[in-house]
Amino acid sequence: MPISGSGKERGWEVRTPQQVACLWFPDFEVVLELRRCPQFRGEPVALIGSGEGTAETVVRACSVRVRAAGVRVGNPAVLLSQRCPRAVVLPYDLPYYERRYAEVLLALDAVSPAIEPRPFDACFLDLDGIPGLDPLDPAPLAAAVRAVLPEGLVPRIGVASGKFVAWVAARTATPVRPILVADEERTLFLSQAPSALLPAEPELLQVFQRLGLRTLGDVARLPRRAMLARFGRPGERLHRLASGEDREPFQAMALSPVIREEIVFPMTAPSVADFYLALERLVRRTFRRAERRGRAVRQVRVQARLESGEVWERRLTLRRPLETPERVLAELRRRLEPGGGSHRPNGAFTELALEITSLAGSIEAQPALALDEREHRLEQLLAELEQLRARLGTPSVYRIVEREPWSRLPERRYALVNFEP
Repeated sequence: MPISGSGKERGWEVRTPQQVACLWFPDFEVVLELRRCPQFRGEPVALIGSGEGTAETVVRACSVRVRAAGVRVGNPAVLLSQRCPRAVVLPYDLPYYERRYAEVLLALDAVSPAIEPRPFDACFLDLDGIPGLDPLDPAPLAAAVRAVLPEGLVPRIGVASGKFVAWVAARTATPVRPILVADEERTLFLSQAPSALLPAEPELLQVFQRLGLRTLGDVARLPRRAMLARFGRPGERLHRLASGEDREPFQAMALSPVIREEIVFPMTAPSVADFYLALERLVRRTFRRAERRGRAVRQVRVQARLESGEVWERRLTLRRPLETPERVLAELRRRLEPGGGSHRPNGAFTELALEITSLAGSIEAQPALALDEREHRLEQLLAELEQLRARLGTPSVYRIVEREPWSRLPERRYALVNFEP
């Protein structure tokens, strides 16, 4: 559910805004797949993948037509052939959805600099002090949101003085009509909303249905001490939200740019050497990006699209921030080797991508009083190569690397790659 408890995490700022907007993106993952594969528009679509904490293949997301056939998120994928045999079944591509959601958040930064994400179906905007926007008039806000979002992503918008009320308003809104809930109207507004919108585990919401608590008004009419006695502190919190006492803090996330580079292979790359050669090129590319200059790398994500269509992914947090591509590459090699905690992809792959997902400040270290001979010669070499590259304008220096040392063909054992300092 899109509402969380209080607390403060690293990179988050906890605040209490006067007015909050909730943006709800129904079927976000399905909409993205239909933008990527427009030939399936109008068809029932189901996205399947491994369930959380289990190897069983389940339905991770589905369209309205699939739900109308009796299939729900979390159901085993085999149920699709029984209840919705005409459904178009696609793999659940989590890295792709994460990138698109991050792009949505960066785009919404032009509307409000304070954003609380709730991947993938919602996010909250702090509306306090935004020039040109009246928090009590949701129409200009909706126009501003539509102007910055990619085509085809049309959120439902609810505005209120609390996150939960704004969330319920967004679930009631339409793509063209945002809803504003004034403080004096919140009790009546919430009383008619379904209790399934409460931020609780599905099992607890099913208990509410069996007890006849089908609306928030039904929950609010119960004595709070009874909710506390029956369901503990979570029950007390739900009763407070259903009664309109919305004191959930706003946790604004500090958005940092994700630096991404990728390589697409015209033919599948089956060898270990190909993987590390491509990984080195990606590391050096990301280090040349302007967004990274002067900052150390704290966390990276490596993704590979396998020949089978599946996506292999590893998110690696470095033990300490690193400022040179050589050190980052050495750490990635160590971590991705067998026995290093993470394993490189098995089998052939067609794409490889590297993302710097977290940056740290530049590390101030006391410089050495004197460089050793090897470092001194390396600095001289890099300076000469920089002058040569500026003079010729094209790569002119290469280095020999092992590609397939086990091959019986000499020309396949080694390869020439551009020398990139």
